[in-house]
Amino acid sequence: MAVCVIALVVRRPLLRLLPRLSNLKYKDLELAFRQELSEIDEQAQAARPDTSPEVGDEISDLVTEVNAVAAVSPAAAIPLAWTAVEREIVAALERTNVQSGRRRSPLGSVQLLQEAGAINREAADAIKGLGRLRNEIVHAPQLVQLTTASAQEYARLAAEMIGVLQQIPPLPRSETSAGP
Repeated sequence: MAVCVIALVVRRPLLRLLPRLSNLKYKDLELAFRQELSEIDEQAQAARPDTSPEVGDEISDLVTEVNAVAAVSPAAAIPLAWTAVEREIVAALERTNVQSGRRRSPLGSVQLLQEAGAINREAADAIKGLGRLRNEIVHAPQLVQLTTASAQEYARLAAEMIGVLQQIPPLPRSETSAGP
């Protein structure tokens, strides 16, 4: 009876996770998010500007730092990279004069930037995907075992999205759709 109760309790969360899995091991319960990184990479490719932006020292330093952390602790590298993305989201909001009237989550802010036409759907989806992966690592670290290579790939994609966000030019107030 206890097994039935447990199965009923965890059934829905497990069913939501199954489509996102690319690798599942029973004994150590390893959930790889490599498939999601691949999907985010496709979105990031579509989000890239026609001309490749010059990678600034700040982004290069971030990738180096995150890669060094990933070599020691891949799970610790993900929040480090995401924090840099969050900072650039805030900077992009300020630069574009997109105001929500209230504080929003980073992913809500990305939605505002998309609605204002500052970023395209692919860029918004890629950034949101990075945010979801970060949440999975932070909130369920016991379920996800990351490789150094996966954390480094995450860092590369985070750096690319930071570059996309940095390329957003200032928008006059009249062009923003979410102004006060």
